Amino acid sequence: MISPVLDASSSTVPKLPASMDVGYYAISLLRRRKLNECVAFASNQRITDSDWDSAASGDKKHLNELLWYAQTKAMVLQHWFDDASIEDDGVNDVLLEGEQTVVSSAQLHEGSMEPTRQQTSRKIKMGVCGTSREGGLGTTGGGHQVGSRHGFARTGSLNNRPGTLQGGCGGTAARPTTGRFTRVSTASLQLSPGSAHIQTQFLNFEDFAHRKPMLAKVLCDYLLYVEHQPKFALGLCTAMLRPSPPPAASVKGPSGLPLGMSSVSGDSSILTKERVIPRANDWWWKARLGKANYQLGLLREAEKCFKDSLCEPSSGSAFTGGTGSSTLYGKNSITHFENYNTSTIMELGKVYKKMNQPLSSLELFTNALMENCIDYEILLCCARLRNELHHEDEAYNLFQQVLGIDSSNVEAIAQIAAYIFYEKKHPDMSLNLYNRLLQMGVNTVEVWNNIGVSSLCATQLDHAFKCFERAMQCCPNDAQRADVWYNIGHVYIGIGDLRFAERAFRLAVATDSSHAEALNNLAVLAYEGEWRKNKAGFATNQQGNHLFESALRAAPRLVEALYNSALIAYNMGEMERAYMMVTGALEEFPDHSESVALHSKLHNLFVTL
Repeated sequence: MISPVLDASSSTVPKLPASMDVGYYAISLLRRRKLNECVAFASNQRITDSDWDSAASGDKKHLNELLWYAQTKAMVLQHWFDDASIEDDGVNDVLLEGEQTVVSSAQLHEGSMEPTRQQTSRKIKMGVCGTSREGGLGTTGGGHQVGSRHGFARTGSLNNRPGTLQGGCGGTAARPTTGRFTRVSTASLQLSPGSAHIQTQFLNFEDFAHRKPMLAKVLCDYLLYVEHQPKFALGLCTAMLRPSPPPAASVKGPSGLPLGMSSVSGDSSILTKERVIPRANDWWWKARLGKANYQLGLLREAEKCFKDSLCEPSSGSAFTGGTGSSTLYGKNSITHFENYNTSTIMELGKVYKKMNQPLSSLELFTNALMENCIDYEILLCCARLRNELHHEDEAYNLFQQVLGIDSSNVEAIAQIAAYIFYEKKHPDMSLNLYNRLLQMGVNTVEVWNNIGVSSLCATQLDHAFKCFERAMQCCPNDAQRADVWYNIGHVYIGIGDLRFAERAFRLAVATDSSHAEALNNLAVLAYEGEWRKNKAGFATNQQGNHLFESALRAAPRLVEALYNSALIAYNMGEMERAYMMVTGALEEFPDHSESVALHSKLHNLFVTL
């Protein structure tokens, strides 16, 4: 995103108080977090391109740099966000997926984070066929985890793949040259009416590295958070960490020391020693270099940079990208932190997760907790990772530790409520925790949906209907509205009104035509109605067959639809089709008891034949 230059004649530009320095007032606006006023004031006071050559005074040029610093810093603070825990995949991640993954998907082990179906402990039954959603708190038809299970949709945790890149502006190609090759870095900081704030194509990173290190830090954040150009940020970080040339040796006269001894200050061997990096111990630049590499998909380079940022090498050593501090960390684990920084640790954990090495990330978080046991951000990361690895008990204990440090943490309360609902089988306690979220101001469709389901399981049907009504009012899209109608259908099943349950499921399908679970339940109700009508042992229903086929087209990996189709094929005598369907169901959910029983029955039948 390129921030346009604000109009100097705008009425939003604050006026300079009497007898106050321009630069001091701009910094004062920045420190008071009046970011819009700071950007407008600095843009109004800065020297434009046409007035640059006429400003012969050096003080005006220094003032222009000060205003540039204030304006750039304010724009960075406007666009800054905590991306340490965001894990959304963009188009670039989809294209690079698998290239830097260490663990192959062909041989998955316990520590792999490949998507698997979670084992659940509760399902609502309808007739002879099972349904999904685990009482309205399960997974959607798309197969990915949603926030309705825990009542908390963490930013970047849905693992979706949007069709467009996040943020970012186009045009990294250089513009045609204009013949002005003098003062390249200075000209890029000038303010031309109607142009961008910074012309990144004309930046001279070497000049920033040697002459303006403080401005370089602000520029690096601007390139990462405002312009979204990690390639330019990578060039700036590389220039800052590049070895500087040794100073030129001065011509000396005859030595005044006896026996021709030379002074230490004039020894040419010292002047020609190995070049070192003046900022080799600056963890900040190494962390930014790792962030730029991570955004570009260079995971191995990002891992080395983050490790060097956390484990500061010895003073004066050259930047080797991970080998300078081999005594501080082994192959993947860090045993000692010289520069403990929570954001850097979280970003290194993201790198390990992106490379499908969750155990390395877990070991990193464990070592960080040994260094600082009250860092609740690291505790949250460790708990999330345990939850993704399906270690629910360990994750529950970690979320309890988070609440011991921060009693108002929304994510920890929601995760504990979901654990109590599923594992502890106490919907009344889960209901109290979700009510606590409402008291804290978390008024989302996930919270109301989970309160309704908890009320349903606690046999508070009137309260469940009211909660689903409030959830319907909070729905921002049709997919969530279809989920609410689906749960309302289960409420009617609980009270025995199958007619209104069918209406609710039809409304769910009308809202979202790809809602596979609602299609599956409509098929079950169709077979249930045919069975009641014919009073037969098992009835065939053409409408039910079409609904099951539609459910499998919408979600080919839906276990309940696969099992129901296998059961119908078995009762109709189509043993081969039944075996194929139940095998697919067991591939997705090996612990599904009904599928295991049907598979065993078919296996014995084939052995007999």
